[in-house]
This record gives sequence, C-alpha cells and structure tokens, in this order.
Amino acid sequence: FDKIIWMEIPSQVVYEDEKVCAFRDISTKASIHTVIIPKVTHGLSRPLKAEERDVKVVGSLLYAAKANLYITFMFIVSGDGR
Repeated sequence: FDKIIWMEIPSQVVYEDEKVCAFRDISTKASIHTVIIPKVTHGLSRPLKAEERDVKVVGSLLYAAKANLYITFMFIVSGDGR
C-alpha cells in the first residue's frame, strides 16, 4: 500500500487527505470495492497491535468513508497482516 500512497504504482484514488487514502480495488469481484488505508508510518500495520495514539487515525478511516465517499452500506474488514 505504501507504493499507492507515494504514487509509485497506478491506482484509482477516490479520496485522500493528510491521514488516509481511499482507492478502488483493482481485482475485486464486487461492483464497487474501495480500500481505505491510513497514511501513518509509525507501524500501524496490524489492527490488533493498535495503541491509544492510533485512535484518531482509525477514526479518520471511518469518517473518510462516511463523509467523503458517499457510502450507503459499509462492510468493514480489517486485515491483520497475516
């Protein structure tokens, strides 16, 4: 995902701010599948390792989906790097 954030590989970014990046999944079977990722670089790569300092970042992911992507239904999947 770092390569998408730094625009090193092509992607269809649908929303971006200083905390998050949202883009279309290129290999999905769903009609629309948007991936929203944090831009933090301090090691928040596994949700089960999140610390108190990550609360605002995780909240930003949900807010970006609701406020900026005009989503009417949300299915949240949180990968844990495995």
